[in-house]
Amino acid sequence: MKVLNRVRSVWLLLFLVACISTTYGKEQSEAFTNDPVKTIAINLPKDAGKIIKNIASVFIARIEQRSGAKARIGTKGELKIELSIDTSIENDGFQIVNGVEGCISI
Repeated sequence: MKVLNRVRSVWLLLFLVACISTTYGKEQSEAFTNDPVKTIAINLPKDAGKIIKNIASVFIARIEQRSGAKARIGTKGELKIELSIDTSIENDGFQIVNGVEGCISI
């Protein structure tokens, strides 16, 4: 049941993030610009299982559908998003934080 709640939380989070515009500032002080991002790198944990990989594929499809940007699992892209599961966060909770070198960590 705990895993099911985590998966439901991740789906909700990915839906919310997919709804966000993919415009991203060239500097961290510039949160958003009118220059749309064309490529997005989605970084997964090294031990990512089938569930996380399936979630990432849906996330990628939604990003591409809603923004026109090309998203791929990997490390090369104008915008980098890191997906992970933090078991210290309560069920149905999530965090979106600034990661290393401008990466968005979810």
